[in-house]
Order: sequence, then C-alpha cells, then structure tokens
Amino acid sequence: MRRSFLAVCAVALAAGVAPDRTRAEENPKNDKTAKTLARAREHQLNGETVRFWEVLQGVGDALPVVTPTENPFGPYTHTTLNARGAGLDAIRFTAPGKGIDWDMSWEFITAANAGDGVGWYIGARKGFIGEGFRTFAPETNYAEEGAGAHLPRKNARVTQSLVGQLKAGNEYIIWFSFPDTEPVDYHIRIVLTNPDRK
Repeated sequence: MRRSFLAVCAVALAAGVAPDRTRAEENPKNDKTAKTLARAREHQLNGETVRFWEVLQGVGDALPVVTPTENPFGPYTHTTLNARGAGLDAIRFTAPGKGIDWDMSWEFITAANAGDGVGWYIGARKGFIGEGFRTFAPETNYAEEGAGAHLPRKNARVTQSLVGQLKAGNEYIIWFSFPDTEPVDYHIRIVLTNPDRK
C-alpha cells in the first residue's frame, strides 16, 4: 500500500527576550513519544512484529484521536502525522456503544504525492484484531461539498473497509510508516455501520 505540546516566562516576554523554542517539550522530535515511536519503527523494520505492536500500544495515549461517525459524509479530522520525524505515527479511535460488532469504512486524503511511500494498517489497542482491511480503493483529486470544503484541490484519496471486526467500547490504532522524517497532513474520516441496521 502506498501513500501522512507551553509556557514562556512572563519576565522574559516583558524584557523583549525571544522565547527559547529549543526545549524538548516544545520540540516534538525530542519528546518521549518521539523516542518510543522511533523504537517501534526499529522493531518494525527488523521484522519484529509482536514487539513493534507492543511498543506502539504503549504510547497510545499520546496519539491523536479521530471520532468515528455513522454519517458517510460526516466531518473529516485534520491531523499532521510524522510531525515528530520518527518515521512512524498513528491515530486512535474508539468504537462506540455496547454489544455491537461494527463494520468500518474509512478514508484518508493527503495532498497529491504527499503520502507516497507510506504504509499503514489497523490493530486493537489491547490484544489483536482478527482480520484487517478487505478493500483498497485509491483515487485522485477527490472533491466534496460541506465536510470536504477544505480538502487540498490536488489530492490523493484512499478508502477501505473492514467487516464485523470492531467491538463496541474497544479502542483501535491505525499506524502509518513513512519513508522519511517529513510531516504529512491528513484528512481522515472513519465511518462505522451497525450491521443490525442494514
């Protein structure tokens, strides 16, 4: 598959001193999450799949959240991935409700060519998921009114589906591996469908 945290001393400000933005907490590439993601990426590159996933699961609380919708034209979540330059990043989301095995249809959109060379997949925050994505449908220059009004005009879009694998109340992670340290802007929409309502 191809294809994307601050206090400053008031005295210093009053004195006209430029804020020091080199501190670790202001440089995402130096924070603990960045180091953990880089370590997970090393495990991934070494083919250590189980250890990769265990390390990634451990950093889940620091990952950006995408809120699922049941509206196929619901809002996109805009997030910048690989901002820490670790070559690996991820999002997380929770399947809502109780007693439902959700079907999932999701999409992500990047500016044209921005997501080239990126790999991705899905897993459970705790434990493992049975079967992953069943489809892969790429397209370019997707346009949509409303929710899609702020999409890049020249873009690349991927849509995928997953059937009956998401348990209500469980949290899931979708990871992205990058070929370099460059950040990529993503527009992500996760649509969940209750099979019992079909």
